[in-house]
Amino acid sequence: MTQQDTKTTYNHLKLFLDTAEIPFVKQHVGFLDIIKKTTNETINSNIYAHFLTCEEDEIKQAFLNALLSIIENKSNHKTQLSAIEVFTEYTTNTGRIDIVIRDLINENHIIIENKIYHHLDNDLLEYWDYIKVNDDKKRGVLLTLNRHHIPEEVKDKFINITHWEWVLKVKELIDFNKIKNHNYHVYLTDFLETIEKITYTYHMNESAKFYFENAMQMQQLKQDTKVISF
Repeated sequence: MTQQDTKTTYNHLKLFLDTAEIPFVKQHVGFLDIIKKTTNETINSNIYAHFLTCEEDEIKQAFLNALLSIIENKSNHKTQLSAIEVFTEYTTNTGRIDIVIRDLINENHIIIENKIYHHLDNDLLEYWDYIKVNDDKKRGVLLTLNRHHIPEEVKDKFINITHWEWVLKVKELIDFNKIKNHNYHVYLTDFLETIEKITYTYHMNESAKFYFENAMQMQQLKQDTKVISF
């Protein structure tokens, strides 16, 4: 590169730094950020399971009804759950199902395989067959950050739901004013913001991630830049 080319490149960079307003958004730091577990699937599954069974009826019903609504919309099949129990790390012959929701009255089941950043290498058909009820009493869910294909052997058994689809539906259904326990209001808000953040992070391309992660430094560079003479 010639001296003239270097000067031209520098002038373009300086013009950008002098005129561009580079946004810097300070992100919410949640509890899972503090303990560095925002993408831990086991913890994530435990949180879903807790909200599905907690003593706060407004939260419990919002999570359950949101899930059932999405399943019905995507599978064209209505699933009835009235008195449920929820299991995590449900052991099968070949692995562990992340979340199993079972109705105590009619034996309907929802089988959830939870994926955040890991690849799908689980035997979903084995998980399905391990639950010993008729097929019409079972629904399978592959829960992921990004839209994901369903393996051919379980296409008529599992549907794909994203984490954001579930929590967005929860936000539509829930009335935060009806949450009686203030702590639960904090827990829920923190979790919803965590799901939103990791979803957006996943979808950002590498260039966008670099831009936002370095926005503060670029703002500082803009302020500190001195004119260089050639």
